Amino acid sequence: MAKYDEHFFDLPDSLCRPSERCRLNSQALAARICRRSFVVVALFFATTAALFAQPQTRPEVTADVLQQGERLFGLHCGACHGPQGQGGLGPNLASPELRRRLDADALFGTISDGIPGTEMPRARQLHSRQIWEIVSYVETLATIESVPLAGNPAVGRDIYFGKGNCASCHWLDGSGGRQGPDLTGIGLLRGASSLRESIVDPAAKLPPGFLIVNAVLNDGTAVQGLRLNEDPFTIQVRDYSQNLHSLVKADLRSLEKTTGRSTMPSYGERLSASEVDDLVAFLATQRESETKQ
Repeated sequence: MAKYDEHFFDLPDSLCRPSERCRLNSQALAARICRRSFVVVALFFATTAALFAQPQTRPEVTADVLQQGERLFGLHCGACHGPQGQGGLGPNLASPELRRRLDADALFGTISDGIPGTEMPRARQLHSRQIWEIVSYVETLATIESVPLAGNPAVGRDIYFGKGNCASCHWLDGSGGRQGPDLTGIGLLRGASSLRESIVDPAAKLPPGFLIVNAVLNDGTAVQGLRLNEDPFTIQVRDYSQNLHSLVKADLRSLEKTTGRSTMPSYGERLSASEVDDLVAFLATQRESETKQ
């Protein structure tokens, strides 16, 4: 049997090196392109971030600045704070007290950075001049004279704790139920028109993520109430008796979540127009936080 040289099938170095060099050169070229592309992209985002975040000098307040500020406010802020800043899901901005609490720089920072832990987001899509334009417009809201309320706050208080039975669901000044929103200081957060709407049509403006939950465990136990928190495996619910439940979804026979509906009944039919006025007037006087009382 013929004996072959063990190196007979080895290819010469001259045939291997060019392709190897090409491969290495291609890899090096690709690496350089990636590095340069990364630098370009990084510079782009850094420049863009600096453009949006850098607090430029406040422009002179002119009619054009106020007009632009009103337009931007309507686009980015009005959905929560109301078209004229009278309050809604967000606080009432049409109040002289706002200017006493926040100067222009603080208001700029609140709009630019948002408020962590709340529904007030950062203004990522606005640059500094646009934020200043909104600040200038919001400052004019505090100069609007408030319309005197038609109702009697003292009578409204009696309705709140009596006929309206509001305290059974709402927390106010250290007491009450927890099923509905905390109304302590609500007069600072909502304007009269927003308060009236919430009384007459509670489902008109619900907080984002508001859900009514109807859960049935595998053993047949039913839990009904409001969702407090949820993840892929569990859901936390406060029932209508103010009890807290943390439910494992794997232990549930059924889980129904209802959106767009409030557990609060409409008081447009339960109260007369004058009684609604009185209740609005009472709630509008609730202007101090619980910690300051």
